[in-house]
Amino acid sequence: MNLDKGMDIETHEQIWRPTSGPLRFEKRENFADDLCAVSALCRFSLNLLNLKCYLHKLKKKCAAGFAVAT
Repeated sequence: MNLDKGMDIETHEQIWRPTSGPLRFEKRENFADDLCAVSALCRFSLNLLNLKCYLHKLKKKCAAGFAVAT
C-alpha cells in the first residue's frame, strides 16, 4: 500500500494524490538473484582490496630491509 502524494519542489505545495484511495502495487518481477550476484561481487572486490593492501604493506616491509622469498 502506498499513500503517495506529489509535491511541488519549489513551493512544497501538494499537487496530486491518489483520488481513488491508496495506491496498491503488485510484485511483477523478483530481483533477489540479482541482489545476491551484486553482493557476491562486492565481497570479491573487498577481498581483492584487502589483498592489495596486504601486498602493499608487505612491499613496504621489504623496502625497510626485511627479506622476503619470491
